[in-house]
Amino acid sequence: MEQIDFMKEAYGELYKIEISLRILIHEVMTEEYGPGWLIKAPVSMGYRPYQKPLSSFYYHELISLLSSYPCLKQIFREDCILLLRNTISIRNNIAHCKSIQNDEFKKLVCALKEIKEITNVKNRSFSVNSEELLKIMSK
Repeated sequence: MEQIDFMKEAYGELYKIEISLRILIHEVMTEEYGPGWLIKAPVSMGYRPYQKPLSSFYYHELISLLSSYPCLKQIFREDCILLLRNTISIRNNIAHCKSIQNDEFKKLVCALKEIKEITNVKNRSFSVNSEELLKIMSK
């Protein structure tokens, strides 16, 4: 595979991971804290309310949320959160047009697989916007 095609595929995997995280975080936090969760959730944990919408959170901030709230920690195992943390530098390389290695690409694939498994479990017990998520995941 040519480098440009490889990097386009890597970006696609990263895009699916990030969008899926946003959707899952939003669904879980709304279920737990209600529609105003961006204010309610941090205040309930003794944090300051968020000053921006979830769509403006950086990738590393999304991953940080996973270990900050019990409702998210119940869904994202510690090893999954660690795997996602290990994709931050990969994400940065992709975003700044730096090549990544095959093993880094494999980490993205594994991270996406973990999120898909979480989504499958979550779809059975919560009202995730599965149509939108499945469209993104299947591309």
